[in-house]
Amino acid sequence: MTEQFFIATPLNFEELALQEFKEKYCLLFPDLEVPEVNSLEGGFEVNLPIEHGFLMNHHLKIPNRILVRLEQFKCRDFPKLFKKISKMDWRKWLVGQMPTIKASCHKSRLIHTTRIEKAVVDGISKYYKGSPPKAISKEELDIIPTTLVFIRIEEDLCTISIDCSGEHLSKRGYKKYVNEAPLRENLAAALYYFLTRDQIPFETIVDPLCGSGTFLLEAALFYHCNTHRSFSYQNFPMGKKLNFDHLPLKSVNMKLVGKDLDPECIKLCQENFKLAKLQNFQLTTANALDEKIEEYPRPLVICNPPYGIRIKQSFKFSTLLNSMLKNYSPAHWGMLIPSSENLNYDSLSFKNGGIRVKFFHGEKL
Repeated sequence: MTEQFFIATPLNFEELALQEFKEKYCLLFPDLEVPEVNSLEGGFEVNLPIEHGFLMNHHLKIPNRILVRLEQFKCRDFPKLFKKISKMDWRKWLVGQMPTIKASCHKSRLIHTTRIEKAVVDGISKYYKGSPPKAISKEELDIIPTTLVFIRIEEDLCTISIDCSGEHLSKRGYKKYVNEAPLRENLAAALYYFLTRDQIPFETIVDPLCGSGTFLLEAALFYHCNTHRSFSYQNFPMGKKLNFDHLPLKSVNMKLVGKDLDPECIKLCQENFKLAKLQNFQLTTANALDEKIEEYPRPLVICNPPYGIRIKQSFKFSTLLNSMLKNYSPAHWGMLIPSSENLNYDSLSFKNGGIRVKFFHGEKL
C-alpha cells in the first residue's frame, strides 16, 4: 500500500534533507528507483510504500518529523469539515484514542482554529460510534503516547495529516545528558552532512568545544538505524507488524575526539557515548586555544562555540578559528557562530534557538 508522506525539515535545509533521503533510500532499497519528490518550503512530499515511509523515522537524521497525508479536499464551512472527518477510515491509524488536533489556517473562510479542532474531534467521535474500534482496555489506551493530527487549511483547501514520528525527530533517545545552550541534534546532523556528503570519509572528527557531544554523536551515528526510541507509527494498527534490519547503512570507522574546558561537559559526553554504545573516542579537558599541535589523520574539525548569550564567551571567533587551523590542520572545518560575526569564509545561514547564525566552513587547499 502506497501513501503520500510529508517529510518536514528545518527551514533552509530542505535541499540537504532531500539529498540525505535520496542517498539513504538507495542504500535501503538498492533495487528500487528513488521516487519522485515534490519540494516545498519546510520539507518535501513523496509517495512511498507505507512500510518504507515508516522506516524513514529510524534512518533520516535531518528532518523534524514525518507525516502521512490522509486527505485533501475543498472546505468552506464547518459542517462539511465535520462530515468529511466522520467518514474517513480512522481504523487504519487509531485504536480508539482521541488524537491531539493541531489546526492552522491561512486565507480561508474557516479562520477559527479552536472551532476547526472541535469539528475534527466531533467528527472522529461520530466515526467511533458508527465503527467501534476493537476492544482495548482503558489502561492500554492511557499508555499510548499522544497521536497528532494536523489540519491545514490554505485558501479553503484542507489537508489532513497524521504524525508518524511522535516526539520531534531531533530527540534521538541516546542523548540523555545536556549542557547549557545545546545545538539541536538534527541541525548538528545537517551541518555534519553538509561538510561530508561529497567527501572521502574522514578518519577523525574533532570538536574542540564539544559540550555534551552533539556533533560527535551525530557524526558517529549518521548512518545508523535509530532503535533507541519509539515512534508514533508503532502504535498504528498497520505499524505494529513492521520488521526491518537494524544494521547501519554504511560502515563508517572514525575516531571521535572531544575537548572542553569544563570537566563537567566531558563527564556528560562520556555518559552520552556510553548510552549510544560508542567505543572509539577520546575525551579530554582542554582549552581550545591551547597552542598544542595534534596529529590526527585527515581530520574534520567542527564546533559550536559559546555565543556570549547563554554561556559566557571568552575569546574572539577569529582567534578560535586560527587556533583550530594551526593545531589540527583539518582537511575540512566548520564553525557555527552568530550571524553578526564575519570570518571571510563561505557560510550557511539559519536560526539556532531563535538566534540568527552562520555556519562558516572551509577546507585545506
